[in-house]
Amino acid sequence: MTHHDARLRIQIEFIEMPGLKLSRGQVQRLCGVPRELCDDALATLVQSGFLRQKEDGTFMRGGLGDYVDTVLGPAPLAAAAYRAI
Repeated sequence: MTHHDARLRIQIEFIEMPGLKLSRGQVQRLCGVPRELCDDALATLVQSGFLRQKEDGTFMRGGLGDYVDTVLGPAPLAAAAYRAI
């Protein structure tokens, strides 16, 4: 599994389940991503604004807003994926 695969797998779970709130370990188990890749992917997704990390350490969707989704591609693709939910 590559870093990109891990980011994509995590991102898809958060797109498919609006309101999802998971700890780092829960993300790792749900997505079947090795720990090191999971940590790196979560950091990238937080940095991009796709996820946000709450004070209790859990991760939630950051919201689509007007930014370009750096993992899935252009905003129209991300918006289409979000509408499909």
